[in-house]
Amino acid sequence: MAISMVGYPIEVTFYLLTNFQKSIDRLSKNDREFVELTEFLQAI
Repeated sequence: MAISMVGYPIEVTFYLLTNFQKSIDRLSKNDREFVELTEFLQAI
C-alpha cells in the first residue's frame, strides 16, 4: 500500500524534473546564441 502511494508522486516528480532540465538546456543554448549574435553585431 505504501509503495503505491509513494511510487506515483516519485514518478511524477521524475517526469517533471526531466522535462524541466530539457527546457533549461534549450534556454541555455538560445542564450549563448543571443550572446554570440550580440557580439557579432557589435563587431560590425
